[in-house]
Amino acid sequence: MGNWRSVEISGSCPADQVQGLRVAATAPDWLEENTGNRIEHCLLESRSLCGLGAWTSEKIEANGNLYERDFSIANVADALRFLSAAAPELEMVVHCGGDWESRECVATVRLKDGVVHVGDPEILHVAKISEEAIQTNLLSQLREQE
Repeated sequence: MGNWRSVEISGSCPADQVQGLRVAATAPDWLEENTGNRIEHCLLESRSLCGLGAWTSEKIEANGNLYERDFSIANVADALRFLSAAAPELEMVVHCGGDWESRECVATVRLKDGVVHVGDPEILHVAKISEEAIQTNLLSQLREQE
C-alpha cells in the first residue's frame, strides 16, 4: 500500500516535440541504463496497474496514480517544469486528488507557455482509473514476463 496520489491529466504537445517529451517521461530506465544516473519525477509513464500508462502523445489524456508514493502538489509542478524543458510548447493540466488516492481534487496545476501555475481545484473529483485499464495494464505486465 502507500500514500498514492491520483491525477487526471490533459494537454497537447506539438508533433515534433513528442519524442523529446516521451524520453523525458521515461527517463529513469534510459538514464540508468546509459549513464548510471536515475532521474525520477512523478509524471513518468508507468506500467503499474493503476499508473498513468503511456500518456505521451500530441493529444494528452490520462488518469491514474503518480509514478510513486508520497508525491506532493509541489512535486507535480516540478515535474511539469522538467517536462517543459524537453517539450517547450507542451501545454498540460494536472488535476490532483488528495492523499491516499482520494479522488477529491485538491489542486489544479497548469503548464502554459513554459510557466507552471498551481491553483485551486477546477473540478470536484479526478476520474477513477477504469477496471478495463487496470486489466490492460495487468495483461501488459504478464506478457512482459514471458
